[in-house]
Amino acid sequence: MIRPQEKIIARRAAIYAVSVHIILIVVMIVSFEWRVKLPQVAEVELWDSIPQPSAKAVETPPVEKKVEEEPPKPTPKSSRVGRNY
Repeated sequence: MIRPQEKIIARRAAIYAVSVHIILIVVMIVSFEWRVKLPQVAEVELWDSIPQPSAKAVETPPVEKKVEEEPPKPTPKSSRVGRNY
């Protein structure tokens, strides 16, 4: 059984806990947006008809094959580890 003085403290704690939770839920629902976003603008060009392609056929230049060079052979490394004084 809770003492009369503890009932008052428990009631205040419950009120504070419920109020904090309500405030947090409201903040999550509202979710403030601090940055200002500019609206994206799209431009459209309206045509009466589609232009006809030109009569000349555009030829692409032939693709040259690239010759891969052999990688250079590694040079032998010296086996000395320390310095010579």
